[in-house]
Amino acid sequence: MPTRTHDQNTLLHGSWNVICDVCGFKYKAVDLKKRWDGLYVCKEDWEPRHPSDFFKGTAEDTGVAWARTDTAESGGTDIEGTPFPAAENVEATNVGYVPRPYQNLVLYSEDFSSWVSNNNEGGTNVIVTSNTATSPNGTLTADTLEDDSIISWESMRSNDITPKEDEIYTGSVYILKDGIGKATRHVGIRLWFQNGFVSVAGATTTLDTNTGEYLAKFNDIDVLVGGGVMDAGDYWRVWVSAKNPNSSVNRLICFIYPAYGDTTLDNVVFTATGTTTVWGAMVTEGPVLRPYVKTDGSGVVTTL
Repeated sequence: MPTRTHDQNTLLHGSWNVICDVCGFKYKAVDLKKRWDGLYVCKEDWEPRHPSDFFKGTAEDTGVAWARTDTAESGGTDIEGTPFPAAENVEATNVGYVPRPYQNLVLYSEDFSSWVSNNNEGGTNVIVTSNTATSPNGTLTADTLEDDSIISWESMRSNDITPKEDEIYTGSVYILKDGIGKATRHVGIRLWFQNGFVSVAGATTTLDTNTGEYLAKFNDIDVLVGGGVMDAGDYWRVWVSAKNPNSSVNRLICFIYPAYGDTTLDNVVFTATGTTTVWGAMVTEGPVLRPYVKTDGSGVVTTL
């Protein structure tokens, strides 16, 4: 029952009848008190404001004492939304790290007919058939490359890239999965550093298109940084990272080999022939595989 000091049903000079804002009972005005939240309440419903309402916290400093340089950058997913391998995401838990902007340094990343076909030992050039298969982004833009020579290895060569001194570069390409495997031929991607037309050093990752088995190798141990393969649905995304070996280097070229041949993935056998379907070539600065960026003959088409 409500506690009243005055009868709410009798006349009290100087006061009037009011309703408690909380319990709804009728009181004389002198029996109500304004509470901290602006309500007029009876004795039973009055309470002071809780002390914690006046607590003021101290802003927390979430910065880090130090962060690695952008030579250890990482983050993101591939074109299908698949996270990059945890081993490469060395900065994923560093809350103070902000990846640097990047661009695809390869031109015509989806048009291999605009690349240069190479061969050695007097063999024929790679045969390029454009738009033969659905690419990882769902468009009919993947190209087929054919090595039909048994006396040479054949390759597709990108535009010349001017490398920075001591910089690491990562090259990648999407390769359509098939049932051929390394016993017949394997596919390779190579980053090659040159001084003019003089070869200096390079690194290569070779791929079994059936199983996804790969091997990252080098012709100079100081050049190879890493290599690998990602499962991208109907495609493998194979990549290799290499470091510019010295200040005399002024050309970096990305090569794609449709038909290396050796059952160990460890050598080039000239007699290997075959086809492979490719899409989305990319070369970026830094040692980590980045989300794919499309280019045409003028450079970046997709802006990240």
